Amino acid sequence: MGTRRLGARYACAVVEGIVLEVYTIIQWHPAGSTDYETRIIDLSLYGGRFEFTGGVATESIRSEFVGRSVALFFKMGAANPILYLNC
Repeated sequence: MGTRRLGARYACAVVEGIVLEVYTIIQWHPAGSTDYETRIIDLSLYGGRFEFTGGVATESIRSEFVGRSVALFFKMGAANPILYLNC
């Protein structure tokens, strides 16, 4: 992810093209630099990657996206899991 991530306010967890959850982004960090409670991270696998801290978005934001398909936003065969939208 490039510096464009700094302008993102929300992140969506998507599985098989359906939004399962929406998170509010508070701050970005190098991948593996925040505390993990459920797993051990091999930092050598995450060089140049990023993660964010935040929380579940407000219900008004979640109700707009959770359960909806994002398939129309991705071209068939697209390999990049990152997509920026201005909504």
